[in-house]
Amino acid sequence: MSVGKVFSPRMVHVALIACAGLLIPPSATANAQSRKDYSSSRDNSLYSNEEVAGSSLATEHKDRNNGYDGGYVSHDWSSRLTFEGGGGFTIPAGSARQFENKGWNIKAGGGYKLNDRFSAMLDYDYVSMGIPTAILNQVNPQGGGATHLWSLTINPIFNYKSIGRWGGYVVGGGGFYRKVVNFTQPFNDQCVYYDPYYGCIPGVVNQTVAHFSNNAGGVDFGTGFTYELSDSGRAKLFFEGRYVWVDNQPSANNTASTGGYAPANYRTEYIPITVGIRF
Repeated sequence: MSVGKVFSPRMVHVALIACAGLLIPPSATANAQSRKDYSSSRDNSLYSNEEVAGSSLATEHKDRNNGYDGGYVSHDWSSRLTFEGGGGFTIPAGSARQFENKGWNIKAGGGYKLNDRFSAMLDYDYVSMGIPTAILNQVNPQGGGATHLWSLTINPIFNYKSIGRWGGYVVGGGGFYRKVVNFTQPFNDQCVYYDPYYGCIPGVVNQTVAHFSNNAGGVDFGTGFTYELSDSGRAKLFFEGRYVWVDNQPSANNTASTGGYAPANYRTEYIPITVGIRF
């Protein structure tokens, strides 16, 4: 029997293909699968990076919408709140110079910024001025006296200029003023201070012997400048001067003939010069 009859050409072809499959190294198949997996992972990584970039752009756009960039206005009202505090000296003005001496003042306030130019403040101010010696010699020769005013006013502020860290502004407003005049006499107190070891320690204190008050409306206006303490912070040093006019009205029950002190009801004018911090 010949070989050609036992193995047909088709059987020989199938056998050759099978042998070739057995001769292919396993590493080639693994590398092909690895390249496929790497390609898929790379595609997923690219998609992930695109999602991160898109998320960053969305966040940046959102931040701009909530800020001032591009003409947007911030909706965070708490960032527009402003506060201030300070003190200084006070100079009587107008007819008040006959009845008051120079004194001092303190102030505290809070408000709201409408924009970079305008803000509105609610201010509490306390002013203390002495009484001239000539008047004390007439009404209280053995003692002393002082005029006090405290006020609660609303004051709009307009910032008209800004150069670097420096800025200028004008301010004006009005509200409620309470004027109080006190006269005191020295008094020997047997227990000015109590010490746990020595007990009561005597001394001389000023005791109020007369008190006069008057409530009225008033107005104020002035100007000042600011200096930013840092580029990143909100704190500013401010220096300002105002003119204050209080419409105190005379009272028939508070005259010299009735045992009162008439100047306590006279109109009051003064100029507080104040230095402080504004946030």
